[in-house]
Amino acid sequence: MLGALRQTLLLAIVVAVRAAATIREPPPLLLAAQRRCRPPLAQERLPALHLVAEWGVPPPNQRNVTLVSQLSLDRLDKLENQCRAWPLPLAAAVYVPSQYGLLLGRPPGEPPVLLSTVVEQLSQFYARMQRKGLCHLQLALYKEDLGGDSLALAHMYPFNAMRNRVLQMAVTQAVLIADVDLLVGGAEELGTPEGWAAMRPWLKGGAGVVLPAFETPYDVTGHLRLPHPEAVGRAAAFQAVSGGKAGAVQGFRNGSLLIVKAKEEPRASSAAHYEKWIAAEDFYAVPFVGNYEPYVIVNRTLLPWYDEQYRGHAFDKVTHARCFWSWGGTFVVHPRLFLVHVPHERSPTYHATYANNWQEGSKLGALYWQLQQDLLAGNYTPVTSFAAERCDPPAQPLSAGQERGEL
Repeated sequence: MLGALRQTLLLAIVVAVRAAATIREPPPLLLAAQRRCRPPLAQERLPALHLVAEWGVPPPNQRNVTLVSQLSLDRLDKLENQCRAWPLPLAAAVYVPSQYGLLLGRPPGEPPVLLSTVVEQLSQFYARMQRKGLCHLQLALYKEDLGGDSLALAHMYPFNAMRNRVLQMAVTQAVLIADVDLLVGGAEELGTPEGWAAMRPWLKGGAGVVLPAFETPYDVTGHLRLPHPEAVGRAAAFQAVSGGKAGAVQGFRNGSLLIVKAKEEPRASSAAHYEKWIAAEDFYAVPFVGNYEPYVIVNRTLLPWYDEQYRGHAFDKVTHARCFWSWGGTFVVHPRLFLVHVPHERSPTYHATYANNWQEGSKLGALYWQLQQDLLAGNYTPVTSFAAERCDPPAQPLSAGQERGEL
């Protein structure tokens, strides 16, 4: 009892100290984060991803931010949305499950599709983005060959393995890690010397710069029933980001913008303190609470690896956020930037995760519970297929003088 009370008091002290919005040196565990990982054990199966094709030449390394995004093939329209709203470098990785050169996971009754057809489809998509001058896009296609007992994984999207892949594509140290169904409001500021100068010290010190996330009331699975909710919601999302912070505040006040996932995770979704953001003129700190899944701009040289054991629609982002926080990272909210969710139907991965009385989701929940115990004990190490080439065996924290790279 006394031990638990002591642990609670210590945690409260840590949260209070780190919630102060102060710029500092990066903590040792984050300095070592890119070398602290391990390969899978014999009983741990990771996604076996193979690069199929790449498009785009990285632009010159600049002092700005690369938006990194990963997606399934049916979300290409969402990637085009991001291109339209993001003026800086954008790296995107597309995932397809395959067998014998054919795509898996096709809807019942639809004809088979060759992997070569997907390559041609993405080539045309990239050419169209370039022709329209929509964004500075780098695009990659990854496949996972499945068969036998692994065929059931075709609908279990490997989010974290894909996040690790797309992070390697980034041409800048600063990255915005955002899902493909999110538009960025205020992004132009990041390309200015003043905007970069205001954010750079936070990134160099190991902070994740949080962008508050909103959604429209027109979400397909949400509040309003309309004949074409995706089209209406997309238009509303673009209107929200085009108006900058002032437009977002107005939308929040009149109900055309809502806090994202406010019903599903009320405590975690409100952690960015939206009322405080409305009045904010400077960065302010927020703690990690509950199942908080902030969308952040972060220095990728201080970023833990995403644990690739997590595939499916549960705990993939929160595990990483909790690890980042536990290893000494902080969260500060950007006073002007924000995100807006573009609505869509729930994915096959969502349905596969929650099918059969949440059978797959419960496995991920058990992994998450174990991660929390390991973090408390100080012995958690992310599992990644990059371990052999990137990680120290065994991974140990670096000293404070061994920072990797300059921001």
